[in-house]
Amino acid sequence: MRPGDLLGNRFTVVIRGLTAIPDGSALNPQWVPNYFGHQRFGVTRPNTHRVGKLLLKGDFEGAVREFLASPYPGEPEEAFRARKELRDGWDLRRAESSFPRSLSLERAVIRRLLERPHDYEGAILALPGDLRRLFVNAYQSYLFNLALSRRLEEAGPFGVSEGDFVSPLDRTNLPSRPIRCDCTNLPRLRAWVASRKAVVMVHIPGFRTRLGGIDAAIYKEIFSEEGISQSDFAGIKEAHFEGTMRPAAFWPASFDPGQPQEDELNPGSFKIALRMDLPKGCFATLVLREIMKPEDPAASGF
Repeated sequence: MRPGDLLGNRFTVVIRGLTAIPDGSALNPQWVPNYFGHQRFGVTRPNTHRVGKLLLKGDFEGAVREFLASPYPGEPEEAFRARKELRDGWDLRRAESSFPRSLSLERAVIRRLLERPHDYEGAILALPGDLRRLFVNAYQSYLFNLALSRRLEEAGPFGVSEGDFVSPLDRTNLPSRPIRCDCTNLPRLRAWVASRKAVVMVHIPGFRTRLGGIDAAIYKEIFSEEGISQSDFAGIKEAHFEGTMRPAAFWPASFDPGQPQEDELNPGSFKIALRMDLPKGCFATLVLREIMKPEDPAASGF
């Protein structure tokens, strides 16, 4: 087995504590927006993308401060207090002893700064390379989520214009080869998308991204608001953030919501066991959000 061999994932998820039997149509979404899930950015500390943006802009001090000293209410109390204390006083010597040992990566950054004060770039390099790449990947995911939201508002999940990319789906329901839409193939590609033989692709931006169609105007607006440019992705050391594409929507295969049953853990309530197959890269938590509509995703964990 090698990275990339995965075709998809099979899930069985039990929803408990239902006070009423839900309508059947609410349990079978016809399509799901293909956002990156909440956990991509951190559930208790949803700031991974914030660190990534600061790294992209070359603000290493800002990235270090965000990584070390931005407390979030959902994290353990000891960690919250240590981060808040460091944010307010920036006493690294005290932080070396107050940060819990479970925060080993943070402690490594603090030690590096104590050895070489103000060497914030060196402090970031004290982190594993995979984590540094994850920060920037999370920011790319954040930009994609923004772009997808605006695209869904403007054109919906199946709207196609010249300059957009559409990919036929293979037998495993995965995109096979993105095709750029032009005046010669637009009617055919629209028909494929409408019949779910193909899917609209949205850019995950990088320095090689060639924007066109609806994405071009959307990303121009987002880049301006974020104060970045595509060329910024070429300036990151030790990694190549060229950009790629991701389907705008997906639909669960072999979807079976099951029959409501009594919830043995919550007397007087019901439970439902959802079973579904999802293409690789698609988040089951997004299906749950479409069904459950949590008022507080952070508190719900998705």
